[in-house]
Amino acid sequence: MLDNFAKNIIPPKPYLVLGNRMFLLSAVLLVISAYLYNVDEAFVAVEVGIIHFLYNLKFANKKTVLWGGLEPLVTTLIAVPLSLVPMPYAPFTTAIFVFVLVLIERDNHHQGVPKYILPLSFLLLSMMMVPQGVESTELMIQRSVSVVLGIVVAMLATAFVWPNASQNQTQDKAKRTINKVDVKYSSRKALGIGLILSLGFIDGSGAALAAYLFMMIHSPISKQLAPKAWQRFSGTVLGAAIYVPLGLLMGYLDSELMVTAIKWSLVIVSLYMILVYLEHNYTVATAFIMLLILAYAVGPFNLQITELVFMPRFWDTLIGGGVMVLLGFLVPLRDKDFA
Repeated sequence: MLDNFAKNIIPPKPYLVLGNRMFLLSAVLLVISAYLYNVDEAFVAVEVGIIHFLYNLKFANKKTVLWGGLEPLVTTLIAVPLSLVPMPYAPFTTAIFVFVLVLIERDNHHQGVPKYILPLSFLLLSMMMVPQGVESTELMIQRSVSVVLGIVVAMLATAFVWPNASQNQTQDKAKRTINKVDVKYSSRKALGIGLILSLGFIDGSGAALAAYLFMMIHSPISKQLAPKAWQRFSGTVLGAAIYVPLGLLMGYLDSELMVTAIKWSLVIVSLYMILVYLEHNYTVATAFIMLLILAYAVGPFNLQITELVFMPRFWDTLIGGGVMVLLGFLVPLRDKDFA
């Protein structure tokens, strides 16, 4: 029992190495992006860079990294104006975009980091982060730069800094035709994201967050969606529980310098742990996602602010998980579909 617990909590060496590389990649993108515009927008470039680096790690080599990056680049640039579509049109345009992107994923990448993860993650992340007082044209240019920056840095890292060990192996270029699983999976994902985004009539950024957390981060084909929903929910609660004593500690400190140091240490450590655990233990990764959000948005514990930050995410997480489980029953993927 203890051995199983240790295996789930302590990441193997390959995951630590991967986490270290993604953390360094994030630091480079943060510095460049912060220099070009501001730190808040820098997280967009970091998100793009990390996802594309993971894709390259699994499915690209030194010879294919350049041409392989063109399709994610184009589709993610298309997602830039789509992220600014207002309600009530956003759920429809996003659902159509999701359906087409997932349907044309005509290889076996559903089981890992699909090509559609990057444009759809960017789309929903951008919906959550719409700064006030910035014109749409200016924001589109700024985020297009983030997309290009993230993908280019990820390609350079894959080709020259950390080339794949299997870079000399030829890849299977055989494409399969669209089948019943593709149609069902595309429909389920499009319906799920469209339904969750419809909550934007009540809470726009919260709806985008729910769609992002549940439908986009590491979402391979799965017949059972309930376990994934439970991991997301339990990780969210665990992250809030970890934050409370740390937030109280910051609240008792008189030194503003110490509070700032602890706050940003938590942000950096949380980001690192997210990257290490993202593919090893989804519950732990989710816990650190929530810890990062609370440490950055709240800082020293304040019940009112904590409720404003945590409770919307708690309910959006619960609703998003419910939608996923419901779609698992409405659009089931059975064993015979995979035959």
